[in-house]
Amino acid sequence: MIGGKTWRLAGGLLALAIGSAYIYTSTILSPAVKQSMLLHRQILSDAAPSPYAYRLLAPWGLEGLLKVVTALGVPADKGFLVAEGLWATLGIWCSLAVLSWALGRRYGNLGIACATAVGVFSMNMALRDHYYQPWSLIEPAIFALAYEWIQRDRFKSLIALVVIGTFNRETTCFVVLLYALYWWYSGSKYIFKVGVLSVTWLFVFSAIRLIIGPRPFVHDFSAVVNYNVSVGALVHTSVAWMMFLGPFWYCLFRGVGTLDRRSKQAMLSLVAFGSIFVFEGCWWETRPWMSFYCIVLPPMCIMLNQFVLQSATTYESGTLSVFCSGDGTSSGAQTTQSRAHQSSVFHTPADARSAAVDHQISTTAAERTT
Repeated sequence: MIGGKTWRLAGGLLALAIGSAYIYTSTILSPAVKQSMLLHRQILSDAAPSPYAYRLLAPWGLEGLLKVVTALGVPADKGFLVAEGLWATLGIWCSLAVLSWALGRRYGNLGIACATAVGVFSMNMALRDHYYQPWSLIEPAIFALAYEWIQRDRFKSLIALVVIGTFNRETTCFVVLLYALYWWYSGSKYIFKVGVLSVTWLFVFSAIRLIIGPRPFVHDFSAVVNYNVSVGALVHTSVAWMMFLGPFWYCLFRGVGTLDRRSKQAMLSLVAFGSIFVFEGCWWETRPWMSFYCIVLPPMCIMLNQFVLQSATTYESGTLSVFCSGDGTSSGAQTTQSRAHQSSVFHTPADARSAAVDHQISTTAAERTT
């Protein structure tokens, strides 16, 4: 049964999603509603350019909302914008909810707070410089759920999610890469699983393109690269990336070094994505990087947790020095308790699963040596 705390959290995240979606709809979607409607119709009629023609899940969902809005009596000229606003609310809420759930399992209330604060702040910074990208609103939720299942090795669930995610956007291939990197050097069983996930993604990816047929690409790569290196674009890029995470950049860089080995391996997916983004993307667009919240937020949580523990220890030491009798017994007990809490913090079934696999690998290697 879902408890009252969960309902309150869901309601709070919904309120934040409504506020963010209102800003997004009024400032980004509304001025370009006609262009968005045109591209939406082109996708549904198999007339859109690549890669938009093959990103079907979000347009299908948006079209469903549009039919509901129209049935409720909203005028046709306003119905599409209302549907876009509802889809933005749903997408942002789902992304915040899944991130909060995943980080909350591992980092407790601190993880929920981090997911909410960083997510809301950076989404409002990233959702700019475009007019129709509904798939980007739900992809953070897909990646966050996938990464949680990767850590727990929920292989069958991952197969289904890869199929669904590929209908949303072709970048679901990076879910497969995340699985491969996280379970790197874990034995032949995981190599087989990576192969199955790769074939699943490739099958769905190819099937969609075979059914719809070839489409001209929407961008001229050489023109995009030339514009990216212009002075104006470089200034725009610098400002956009600085504002993407704002003050949370400090937490990210400080926290990366404290990650466990598997989490560091998973972060290599950022390098792979960036190497493609440099040649194909508009450098100032931070929106595509929202999908990687699932691996960017954990080091922030660890850094913030260390700060909270240090602050709590300092406060407790100061309080005990004033109120204790001075024999050091209470202070020592408190310090021991604090250290025990710090050593056991963030222990989850996913950690246990990773530790068990690492132990099995070490044991096998030792047996081969002897």
